[in-house]
Amino acid sequence: MQDEPYPHVSDEIQRAWIALQRVGPALRERVDARLAEANLPNLADYSILWTIERADEPIRPKDLGLLLFLERYQVSRQLDRMIDAGYVEKLNCPEDARGYLVTLTDAGRAIRRAVWRIYGPAMDEAIGKLSADEARMLTDLLNRLA
Repeated sequence: MQDEPYPHVSDEIQRAWIALQRVGPALRERVDARLAEANLPNLADYSILWTIERADEPIRPKDLGLLLFLERYQVSRQLDRMIDAGYVEKLNCPEDARGYLVTLTDAGRAIRRAVWRIYGPAMDEAIGKLSADEARMLTDLLNRLA
């Protein structure tokens, strides 16, 4: 049995793929290291806090997972840690007696702002090497891949 012919992947596409695989995690690791030095939650936790805050009303964990492209079990684990830390509060869900909603506590809002004071400058340091036009171009290119 003969393998089906596979089209040649250009060197440029391969280099772009490698850069995507390398850059995203490297940038997140740098930011997470700074947050750890400051004894603050990591970017995964920040994303949940920020998304809950942006929802501007209590949100279901499953909806949170959809917004963040996370599996339900991942959201549940992170929410459990944040509830234990006092950053997130569980509320009864009026539409579903078995379900629940989550909302930020005052401590959750405060910790989200504290993380941003480190995350924002770190993001600017990483991406600020680009001009505004280059940043828009990068955004457009990456969004075309999604």
